Amino acid sequence: IYHSIVMEIAMRQREQKAEENNVNVGILWCWNPGYSLPPKDRRKAEGNSANESFRIKGSFFADDSTLGGERQEIEQGRDITVETMRLYEAKCHPDKEEKFEFGRENANEIRMLGSYIGRKFDIKMRLKRLGSSKAILRRRLKHSKLSKKQQAKVTEICAESTALFDANARPWYVSEANQIQRSVDKLYRYIWSSKKEPPLIEMANKDKNMFKVRQELGVTSIESKIEKRALLR
Repeated sequence: IYHSIVMEIAMRQREQKAEENNVNVGILWCWNPGYSLPPKDRRKAEGNSANESFRIKGSFFADDSTLGGERQEIEQGRDITVETMRLYEAKCHPDKEEKFEFGRENANEIRMLGSYIGRKFDIKMRLKRLGSSKAILRRRLKHSKLSKKQQAKVTEICAESTALFDANARPWYVSEANQIQRSVDKLYRYIWSSKKEPPLIEMANKDKNMFKVRQELGVTSIESKIEKRALLR
């Protein structure tokens, strides 16, 4: 709450300074209600009276603050924000600051809203988190007395959730969802199996595929979870 108020004060001061310098705060976003996106030429978009618009000045989530703006204002806006935070004894960590420019591919490892900007890097990090969670779970479930369905539910909550954190904040390719599915399926096969022979051999002997295994365990596919989250958003 304190941080939110400080950001509001900083934004008002930023707008006041920008007005004095005759520049705009934020990134202009135009759209035509009920139609496709307006032309790329911003002058045409602004000139159309049917279009609506607003300026994206910042994005704030808890104590994570992202400023948005154009080149002629954003550096000044950043300095004003940092100085305002200093006046109110709020800490700013320059070593944690990240910067990216629209239209350039130099922001792959910058994280926003729980997802990395770079699609490949984001999937890599999601799989890495999932791998760590699976390793811990497999050790914990090795001699578990929980039922197979309960173990699968624990996997959904503790492992899948690490890979799907804020999955609704970005678009997905089916191939990306499949990468996560293949990784988590290894743990589901282990949970489903009798532990008397390798899970894949046991599945072949019992004429089971992964769809049937997940069905028996009562879990839905990664793709359906992503779709649900996107639709809810």
